Amino acid sequence: MSCSEYVCSINKVIDHIHSHLDTELRLQVLAAVAGFSPYHFHRIFKGIMGENLYDFIQRIRVEKAAYMLLYRTDLSVTEIALHCEHYVIEYCLPVTLR
Repeated sequence: MSCSEYVCSINKVIDHIHSHLDTELRLQVLAAVAGFSPYHFHRIFKGIMGENLYDFIQRIRVEKAAYMLLYRTDLSVTEIALHCEHYVIEYCLPVTLR
């Protein structure tokens, strides 16, 4: 596989992640989207993206919550928290307690 084919596969996964941020994203499913084994996918993802899959997903979720807090003035903080569910909360709580 060429480098551009790897990047294309990872881009498909990134699109999938953005489309399914509010669901549980499993390594096996994302590896299947890319067409790799879970082990190979995780290595390729980190090599291309510069961060591991879990950190990438958490960062994107936090960025989405931050965006909503800034620009979705029609929603209350509670509504945003409910929309983001526990995915962002479980990530932010340990970060804020440090």
